[in-house]
Amino acid sequence: MRHIKRRSKKRQNVFIFLVIAVLIILILGILILLLVLNNKNEDSFVYNENYYDIRDRSDKIKENKKTDASDYNTIGWVQVQGTNIDMPVLRAVGEGFTNPVEKEGYGWVESDDSNYHNVINVLGHNIFNLSSKPKLSSDTFKRFEELMGFVYYDFAKDNEYIQLTMDGKEYVYKIFATSFVNASEAVVFPNGEYTKEEKKKYLKMMKENSIYDYDVDVSEEDDFASVSTCTRMLGTDVYVNFFVVGRLMRKDEKYDNYIVKKNDNYKKIDKILKGDDDNEESDSV
Repeated sequence: MRHIKRRSKKRQNVFIFLVIAVLIILILGILILLLVLNNKNEDSFVYNENYYDIRDRSDKIKENKKTDASDYNTIGWVQVQGTNIDMPVLRAVGEGFTNPVEKEGYGWVESDDSNYHNVINVLGHNIFNLSSKPKLSSDTFKRFEELMGFVYYDFAKDNEYIQLTMDGKEYVYKIFATSFVNASEAVVFPNGEYTKEEKKKYLKMMKENSIYDYDVDVSEEDDFASVSTCTRMLGTDVYVNFFVVGRLMRKDEKYDNYIVKKNDNYKKIDKILKGDDDNEESDSV
């Protein structure tokens, strides 16, 4: 009888040991999983196919057209994810329109017509965000100042879309380059349709100067759109504009957040951001 009881107790102890071992393994597995999730490297991202919400701006274009003048008209609307750039796009139709800095909340194109083209460059003023450490937002930012937020990696990897409303249609672009480029070199091609060779040259220039590498397939077969503004981040004597460039979404492509990596070009930006802030919040061009 005693032998039977001892065997029964032994089996009970073995069962308890196995249960405890399984629990310990499960707990360790959960802890390892949490550790991995809490230590994502900068290349990781959270997939979400509803990442960008398309917003129709046709009504806003019609409303803004009421304020058109004899020397400019409203031809579209531009939106940049994560910023306050949600503004009309103007085009000069007379010699009197010189893109006045006193006029708030607009971008412009240097185009001969009001049509959609395979490359569109939308420019805007930056008056109050010219320091070597740009701010992400401010009550004074009424123009394209918030575009400078893309120099910060955390901001760039979370905001990856540009939207244009033109000709009654919505055109959404995946950002593939964030670049400091000489303004005179960036818009040197015809104001109408770019040829494949011109698009290839444009693409090469923007990608080579980009401070990030984007996981976006792009070629000269795609349509491009850029949003740009002036900057003094690289120095007051360096004549460059800051460009955020996207390629048109392809048919059946999902609107998700994709991988963005810092590249060697970012080292210069990182050094500037870590340096002294000149806090140049004065006049712009």
